[in-house]
Amino acid sequence: MSHFDANSTNATSLKGKLISLEETVSQVADEVNINKKEVTSVTTEKNSLQELLKLRIHEVRNNLFTELGKLDDELNRHYKHQKAENAKLAQLLAQLKQEKINLNNTINSKFQITL
Repeated sequence: MSHFDANSTNATSLKGKLISLEETVSQVADEVNINKKEVTSVTTEKNSLQELLKLRIHEVRNNLFTELGKLDDELNRHYKHQKAENAKLAQLLAQLKQEKINLNNTINSKFQITL
């Protein structure tokens, strides 16, 4: 084998390795691009979901505050109604006590007259 043949085989082998390496680099570059697209897609989806969650949280918070306001109004209305009922019952109780005193006085005066 001559020096020229060895160099020729070496060059062919080196050229084949270089072509193989270029193909590998090309495949890795394609995979990186695919992965970049997937990352972009997942990031976009994540951002969309975060925005949707923010909107839902805001909506739920507003609904809860609205309900809380309604419940507070209803509670105040019931409290005022109960307070009015209590005052009414207190007045009736005072009237009954006065009627009892009047009846006791009437009964006592009648017993004193008959005795």
